[in-house]
Amino acid sequence: MMKTKNTNQNLKDISRFTRWVNNLDTRDQSLTPRRRKRKWILLTGGIFILFVLSFLLFPSANPGSSKVITPKAGIESQGKEPAAQSAFDLPVDSFENHLKSIIHEELSEKK
Repeated sequence: MMKTKNTNQNLKDISRFTRWVNNLDTRDQSLTPRRRKRKWILLTGGIFILFVLSFLLFPSANPGSSKVITPKAGIESQGKEPAAQSAFDLPVDSFENHLKSIIHEELSEKK
């Protein structure tokens, strides 16, 4: 009696997916070794063929080497000649600007 209660409680605790996988595993183990091996060879071979076909049917992209330019907004860019600035440059904070100005002042003093 104790075993049936524990089994019922365990079935309620496991998910539907786990029960489905366990059922498939039981079916797979019930096959003869020859049929089981043949099934897994066909399954693995089919996945490998799909993998190879993915490279043939969907070739890789060829990204260009051109530099991505950020768009300039409004009136400021109309009067000046557009400067090439990368879109991947991150904005700097005021401390970094201050540090760069100190470094450039020291370099100009040495010259």
